[in-house]
Amino acid sequence: MARRLKPLDTATAGTIAAAVVLIGVLSPVAALAVRAGGLPDFAVLGDAYLLRVLRFSLLQAGLSTLLSVVPAVFVARALARRRRLPLRPVLLGLMGVPLVVPSVAAVLGVVAVFGADGWLPLGRGLYGLQGILIAHVFFNLPLATRLLLPSLEQVPAAQWRLARQLGFSPWQAFRHVEWPALLGAVPGAALMVFMLCLTSFAVVLTLGGGPRSTTLEVAIYQSLRFDFDPGRAVVLALVQFGLCALLAMAAARLTRHRDSEIDAGGETRPPDSTAMRLVDGAAIGIALAVVGVILAAIVVDGLSGPVAHVLSTGSLWRSLALSTGIALGATVLATLTGWLIASSAARLAAAGRGRRADALEIAGAVVYVVPPLVIGLPVTTPGLKP
Repeated sequence: MARRLKPLDTATAGTIAAAVVLIGVLSPVAALAVRAGGLPDFAVLGDAYLLRVLRFSLLQAGLSTLLSVVPAVFVARALARRRRLPLRPVLLGLMGVPLVVPSVAAVLGVVAVFGADGWLPLGRGLYGLQGILIAHVFFNLPLATRLLLPSLEQVPAAQWRLARQLGFSPWQAFRHVEWPALLGAVPGAALMVFMLCLTSFAVVLTLGGGPRSTTLEVAIYQSLRFDFDPGRAVVLALVQFGLCALLAMAAARLTRHRDSEIDAGGETRPPDSTAMRLVDGAAIGIALAVVGVILAAIVVDGLSGPVAHVLSTGSLWRSLALSTGIALGATVLATLTGWLIASSAARLAAAGRGRRADALEIAGAVVYVVPPLVIGLPVTTPGLKP
């Protein structure tokens, strides 16, 4: 009698999915190294230009993370505390718009607002670190807010009742109730923003303003498309990958997972004061100003062009259909793969195998640290033969 095959459990399937992701993402780097002539020459890291690129990459990513995550803590806290705010659903929806705005459109919006002829002109000061930070905050402040908000919304009502019974001030409530909840989300949100800013390409390429504001991602592009030096591109890609992997492991150690609590006591409003209402209003107002003014510039510039002519172009609708098909297929595949990896990591963590669970989470995030230019590099690209 033929033996029945034992079905794969979720942990095994998630491990296989993570392995497939790693192979699919890292194999182009290995292929590029082979085309470069074998093992990469790490001696190029001693080059003064590359060291300056590395320093600027870390500087702009670090500042972008700081300017995005710290305000996001206050914005998320304000939205969590003001659940009865009349326009709260509209605000949450607005926070999601930058996540789907193309990078080029966002850059045009930044230039329309802060360019030499913009609404709030910065002149030549826009091009360089300042312009890069503005664009990154536009993208990542809403992202960090949406990543942090669920942790605050899940604070049990019993803790708020206890805080009120103990006479906590708003600051004491933040310190003893809200901040412990945020500790489980801030490291992961900061890591996500940092990796997105470290691997940012279109924003830095258009707003960098020259070689002094070059990041690793742009330097990889220059190595592949202008210098025709795949060996240097491989070294830069490995440096970027190793740096983000170390940060991912550190964030995994710092992240605290809250135990779920059952609370049937209903919603209890947190301690409040006039000063806290002003702080919450200022946080929401600043976030709306940062996001809203750039979105408004994008809309105004878009409507000022030949809208009817563009909408009647057949290539637009063919591109839209193709993009929609690719997006739907990628969404299904990415959701299934992510669910398998997340379920596997959760099962391993529950079984006391935390290191393996952290490794799976890092494997699932590897797509954020390997340059897309390297992943999508065609095998037959001219000029890249060893």
